[in-house]
Parts: sequence; C-alpha cells; structure tokens
Amino acid sequence: MAAVIKDLKLLESKVDHFYLRSPDSSKAAYRYLQHQVFKKHKTDSAAYYESYDYYLSHKKQLLKILEDAGKLLENSGEEGPLLQRPLPK
Repeated sequence: MAAVIKDLKLLESKVDHFYLRSPDSSKAAYRYLQHQVFKKHKTDSAAYYESYDYYLSHKKQLLKILEDAGKLLENSGEEGPLLQRPLPK
C-alpha cells in the first residue's frame, strides 16, 4: 500500500506541473496515469479505495503506511513540491 501511495503522490505532483490548458485535461491525464500505477502494482482503483477506506478506520496502521510512503518518497530521488511537505502526525 505504501508503494502505491508513493507512486500516486509522485503522479499528482507531476500532473500538477504538466500545465495543461484545462482542469478536464489534467483530470484525464491523471486518471490515465493512475490506471498505469495500479497496473504496475497489480491492483485496481476499487481494491485501492477499499483498502484506503479500511485504513481510515484504523488510524495507527494508516499513519504507519503514510510514514512508509514518505520514506519511499524521500529515497526515490524524485524532487518536487510534494517532498517539501511533512507527513501529518
């Protein structure tokens, strides 16, 4: 789950910097690339959101996953505005 979140956060940061002409274009680009992230991790949006909903009711586990995702981001070598924001505690 942490690896998927890491890739989705990197994706968000990248799409934000595409400077597409309309919000609809940005949403379409994000949806397409999001599908690629899920495919890479051998999952789909339904399974991801079902898991995410589960962890929303298990806060300690969710915080651990988010911490792990943050560490993966730090170690990814990717730079961007996302990496400048600390994870919530």
